[in-house]
Amino acid sequence: MKPSGEVIRLAARPSPLSRRQAEEASRWLGGSVPSLRATFLWVASRGDRDHRAQPPDLGSVGVFEREVDAAVAEGRADVAIHSLKDLPLGDLQGGLTLLGVLPRGPAEDVVVLRAPGDSWSSLRDGARVGTSSLRRRALVGFFAPRAEVRGVRGNVGSRLSKIERGEFDALVLAESGLARLGLDPPRFHLPPRDLPPAPGQGFLALVGGPEAERRLGRALAPFAQSFREAQAERDFLQATGGGCSAAVGAYVQARGGEKGEISVVEWRPDGTARRRWAGAGRLSDLGRLAHEQLQEVPWEPRSP
Repeated sequence: MKPSGEVIRLAARPSPLSRRQAEEASRWLGGSVPSLRATFLWVASRGDRDHRAQPPDLGSVGVFEREVDAAVAEGRADVAIHSLKDLPLGDLQGGLTLLGVLPRGPAEDVVVLRAPGDSWSSLRDGARVGTSSLRRRALVGFFAPRAEVRGVRGNVGSRLSKIERGEFDALVLAESGLARLGLDPPRFHLPPRDLPPAPGQGFLALVGGPEAERRLGRALAPFAQSFREAQAERDFLQATGGGCSAAVGAYVQARGGEKGEISVVEWRPDGTARRRWAGAGRLSDLGRLAHEQLQEVPWEPRSP
């Protein structure tokens, strides 16, 4: 951005990925309204400080966002930048709202390996697979039931170092995080239409109050369709009554105007079965429609 112009203060966590996400947000906003200039406030969350507890033990929803949002509610920053998949459903603290999202990065999950491989068969019996996501635990249980799934904490770099040290044979991560950090470890991709990721995965969320909404209206206008896609995925999650503890996935793609396509999945928490549905409709109705239709789909057991 240019050194002069209107300043917008962006708050984010201090992890390398959160910093990259805030910088990406700055570039998108500056590209939309060149007079905007961003400054940054780095705020450590409880999730950053507690490296031993797993997300469900930390209180799950919003554990990585509360302190960052508080900086905005207290007036120390104008907008908080989050990974949308981590943002809780419903009302946010301090009168803040989800203002919009930025164009999506890669949506899919990937399985990162100690050595190159291209499928689940790359995992030997007893392979140690790291993930703290209940959805990903179920996914691994479905496709690699003989693997040993272990919880893992830390930022992307520290997780990858655990593979290098031999603590894990594989990790399940979001491709968007690897892409934003410029990392290219051995991995295979899980296509999002076939294996839908966490609702909102790959989107960056902007959270703020009424004044930030007024100031950023023009900057966010070009990304309205991305917002509708993201909202449809969150509508599905809302309909399930879930959050970080829900073993569900959703992937939406707009198909012009108000229409879109959705793929959703629900996993048995132990990975013994799944059910899937895909369809099309109005983006504003798609999440609720997908939830209703999914209830009519029989469970598919994993292969023996």
